[in-house]
Amino acid sequence: MADEQNQPPQPSNPQQFNYNDGRELKSAQNLVIAASITGPVSMVIGGVFLGIVGLVCGILAYRKIRALRAKGGTIGLVASRLRTACIVALVVTAIALVLNITYVVSVYPLMVEALETGDYSKLFPQGTAPSTGGSNSGNATWG
Repeated sequence: MADEQNQPPQPSNPQQFNYNDGRELKSAQNLVIAASITGPVSMVIGGVFLGIVGLVCGILAYRKIRALRAKGGTIGLVASRLRTACIVALVVTAIALVLNITYVVSVYPLMVEALETGDYSKLFPQGTAPSTGGSNSGNATWG
């Protein structure tokens, strides 16, 4: 009886932590990190393929975050804060993807022409075309 009087009042409907929501939040956080990394990296390596992977990760993360925000409580608050990072990652990845696609579209005709003619000098700045290693290259190591 004395123990019941010393207890603080309990709310009528306490918000319990749901471990499934915690896992979904962690998954969304990992997807946001992946989208944040793949966007800028796709400008150096990976190109359009890596940009598409980053965009898909960002979209999946945004959908998970939207569902978690609707649940409210502590998870909803954390998801709201993660939403900003997700939007930034989506914008950066989308810009990188557009730049990668623009580059591929602009260089594709030159690459096709170079493959058809065998003249790769148009793909490189003046005088920096790599040697094919043929007999005219002056390198007798391989031949």
